Amino acid sequence: MRRAAWSGSVVPVLSLTAMTLLGAAACGGSGESSAEIVTEPVHHIEVDNALASADFGPSAIGYVLDSAVVLDLGLSSGDDYDVVSHSTTPGLRHIRLQQKYLGVPVYNSILVAHADDTTFLGFNGYLTRNLDGFDVTPAVTSDEALAAAKADHAGGTSVQYSDSDGRLVILPGSDGVGARLAWQVSFRNLATSSVPPGWWIYFVDAQGGGVIDKYNNLQTALVQGSGPGGNAKRARTWTSQLDLEEDGGEFVMETDRLRTLDNSNADEVVHGADKDNMEDPVANDAHGFAEITLDMMQNWMGRDSIDDNGMLIETRVHVSDVCGWGPNNACWDGSKLNIGTGGAFGSRGSFHEWAGAVDLVGHEMNHGFTQHHSALVYSGQSGGLNESFSDIAGTVAEFYDEGEAADLNLFEDIFTGEAFRFMCDPGKDGQSLGDAGDYTASVDVHYTSGIPNRAFCLSVGRYKAATGNSSTSGAVYAIGHIWYAANAAYWTSGTTFVQACRGTIDAARALGYSSDVVQGLADSWADVGVVCDSGTMVCNSNGTCDAASGETCASCNDDCGSCAQDCSFWKKAKCKIGIGDCSQCGDDSGCGDGICDGDESDSNCAQDCGCAALDCEQVAPFGCFCDDACEEYGDCCSDHDDVCM
Repeated sequence: MRRAAWSGSVVPVLSLTAMTLLGAAACGGSGESSAEIVTEPVHHIEVDNALASADFGPSAIGYVLDSAVVLDLGLSSGDDYDVVSHSTTPGLRHIRLQQKYLGVPVYNSILVAHADDTTFLGFNGYLTRNLDGFDVTPAVTSDEALAAAKADHAGGTSVQYSDSDGRLVILPGSDGVGARLAWQVSFRNLATSSVPPGWWIYFVDAQGGGVIDKYNNLQTALVQGSGPGGNAKRARTWTSQLDLEEDGGEFVMETDRLRTLDNSNADEVVHGADKDNMEDPVANDAHGFAEITLDMMQNWMGRDSIDDNGMLIETRVHVSDVCGWGPNNACWDGSKLNIGTGGAFGSRGSFHEWAGAVDLVGHEMNHGFTQHHSALVYSGQSGGLNESFSDIAGTVAEFYDEGEAADLNLFEDIFTGEAFRFMCDPGKDGQSLGDAGDYTASVDVHYTSGIPNRAFCLSVGRYKAATGNSSTSGAVYAIGHIWYAANAAYWTSGTTFVQACRGTIDAARALGYSSDVVQGLADSWADVGVVCDSGTMVCNSNGTCDAASGETCASCNDDCGSCAQDCSFWKKAKCKIGIGDCSQCGDDSGCGDGICDGDESDSNCAQDCGCAALDCEQVAPFGCFCDDACEEYGDCCSDHDDVCM
């Protein structure tokens, strides 16, 4: 069995070795577990150079199961994992794994394993332990559970339903202790005079038939409003910027990347006779802003559409009933964007055509990115994080389009007030939260999103300070890259704000950001009441990447560099202990590997041997003194004989 290092290699949020039992009884029918069933976050940093094969799925499952045994994580012989999805970030592979017990999935118990081309770097997510003896035999059928959910939803009102589905799951307790066997059922419904529209997720007790929990999964920009409107606040001219295809002498908004439909004309593809004069400004905005968002994701984030596999983006405009909420809304319905015509929004102002803002289009489209990656549940803290990521993605698209002219406010181009939401000052809208200390689960996810939104804003400011870069656009790009990587590779469906913080730090390390930037992330989250550890137990920051001691590009970017860097210190460090192939790293002198050896000196390789390696300007105002640290590097003081003491 693979050896795994436990001392210092796992940073659990709750103890994984000696947990105090919290007193709630595990439940799951007639079966009894010998120990308390507990669901908790887990964060494992691999220090033992565990090899990851090209057949990533089976390799990752074996790695997690082996680690669970060696680290005593509390899995039973009935536990296993299924592959949910694969994704990549620069230089790394990531695989999402669904925990199951006796073939039944454990809801929200998802782990993500991380590896480069040869080596596992760890895993994180949520794990449910001590399921041995849990009864997975339901006393209620799927059809009975669906009927109970619809009865609870409609309350005797006649409602038109569609897309009904159900699956058996093990549902952990809301406080992380205990579990119940449940049917997870879903359905969509059209609005009636007394029942709003929805895409509902219900959990029904598989033993007693009662409703345990429910939430509306319809992901909208806001949940209110009606009435027609226009788009007069900000004019825009599209000049040779719209992707079109010629079809039978006309030009259509349908390409291999984008399709835009006119809902007021039976969802026909928008078309025109003159490519230089596409006449529908609303369709032009929607199509053009979707194109800009896709370009941002490709050129800035390295993403091939929202699913990383070139998914065609379909957008409906002139929608008079957006996902059942009337015309004053926009939503992602699980497969396409739906954009309404606008209307009044209480005393705060009104909306022009919703298609007229790049951050709105980017927001809705990136609900799809979340769907295909972290799959954040649209409820509780994970729901606020889901909304926040879309706000952030829409803002990144705006900076991609407008550069320094962009801002960190939301939907300002379509709302008659100053803006609809404010990332840096969430409470300015009168409803959004800006601190986790004010969080309650009863607050709508559109307003709890202010907490991670403000953390993002503060991170942008701290990035500028840490790097000395005055460009806000550059800082939004850099911090946005971290958030995209966290969503793609480090967050799971039930991620809380604390785990979101940890995920952004893990992503930043893997991307090679400096310690100052990483600490800035942690400080920014702390400023909104979300505290997570920014440190690592396997990094001594001595300028040398020591793979044998467990330093990696994901845990020690100061020494090992970015995981994406070709022929990096990390890659060379692995080759020195016999892992991987460095034959293409043809650097004869070895300069740049963080080690002063061979014929390297201060004069021909200052980055390894000289004052540059020690950042001597920070040591003393006159350069590097001849102290023990300099002696370790050979002739560090050769350029500074006048100050050698």
